[in-house]
Amino acid sequence: GTSMGVEPNSFVVVVGGSGTGKSSLLGCITGASPCTSGSVCFDGIDTRGNRNAFDAVLGYVPQKDIMHDELTVEQSLTYTAKLRIARDATRTEIKAAVAHAIEAVDLGGREKTMIANLSGGQKKRVSIAMELLASPRLLILDEPTSGLSPDLDRSMMELCRKLSHENCTVLMVTHNMSNINLCDKIAFLGTGGVLCYYGSPEAMDEYLM
Repeated sequence: GTSMGVEPNSFVVVVGGSGTGKSSLLGCITGASPCTSGSVCFDGIDTRGNRNAFDAVLGYVPQKDIMHDELTVEQSLTYTAKLRIARDATRTEIKAAVAHAIEAVDLGGREKTMIANLSGGQKKRVSIAMELLASPRLLILDEPTSGLSPDLDRSMMELCRKLSHENCTVLMVTHNMSNINLCDKIAFLGTGGVLCYYGSPEAMDEYLM
């Protein structure tokens, strides 16, 4: 089984091969597939009895980006903002929130670019920006570096590290071990979802030797 605690404002990466329970772990946290045993706690409170409150502070970026190719980055985020932030938010407040989200994911200058014309890495950043509009305290990303070149992979890891330092705990699930030294802690899952290692990247090097 898996038992681990994630510190606030940290960047944690969950790694493991196929069939090690990475998707099941995500499902338990996001509520997509509730736990059959054990529990998921946030701020010491079991999320099962407080699902709505937990969902309000949870951001989830799936592996497959969900957005309309015919919209610009700014349009896509504006539509999302109208759904994700306070209903009584003014047009000025929405515009400011969108601008802040774009800046947070380093997409400044791409506001008028069509989603269809973005690279895979840029689309992933838009997906992250969509979640940031709701100011989550926990951001979960499922394989965000999948299909990215080594340079873009590192850039994505650096972005996640930056976000974790801005009052947003980041939990990433991946099978890619490159650039993993940029996170604060690694959770290495083995067969059957057994937590084989949970600690710093530096100490993991010694563990694997």
